Amino acid sequence: MKRFLLACVLLLSMAHNGFSDEGMGSLRVEVQDFKSGLPLEGAQVLVTPCNYSGVTDGNGEVFFEQVTPFRNYQVEVVLDGYMMGAAGFVAVGPNELTQSTIPLKTKAVLTGRVTMQLLFGLFRWPLPNAQVKLQLESDGSFITVGQAETNRLGRYTFEDLDEGDYRISAQAEGFTAEFKQITIASGKPNRQLLS
Repeated sequence: MKRFLLACVLLLSMAHNGFSDEGMGSLRVEVQDFKSGLPLEGAQVLVTPCNYSGVTDGNGEVFFEQVTPFRNYQVEVVLDGYMMGAAGFVAVGPNELTQSTIPLKTKAVLTGRVTMQLLFGLFRWPLPNAQVKLQLESDGSFITVGQAETNRLGRYTFEDLDEGDYRISAQAEGFTAEFKQITIASGKPNRQLLS
């Protein structure tokens, strides 16, 4: 990190001592909603190395006027209610404007209820203190992304999820564990009943 900052300082120093500012590049980052394509205002944008940072305006854009050329940059975007977005290998050349568009997906929320079946399945009763595990399916294996305990009404919630294929399981003392494959879509209500 220190080497990157030192390189940025040296390049800026060279630009002021031997080269004109005209040799610098510029970068415009546009942030959009993934589904609608509408611009997103108020997104925090960080460009590394050199740590250029800014916030998108009403057009979903932030403009960096004096960017050190001949670099590949990583652009990261954070906005409440959305998954983090990023673009790598954004090349900025001298005396030119580079444009980078980053679409953000809304975070998904999964809510549900765990119940026990009574009278041969005729009735369902909330199951409090059940352990609910959410796992993301990736290349045939499962990675745990969250765990929750049901409340007295048997309800649970998982927030800040990306869309995709998951496996959810519920387990409680004295009961057989139940597993279910589910698909979570961003920007839509996601509810699951486990019994």
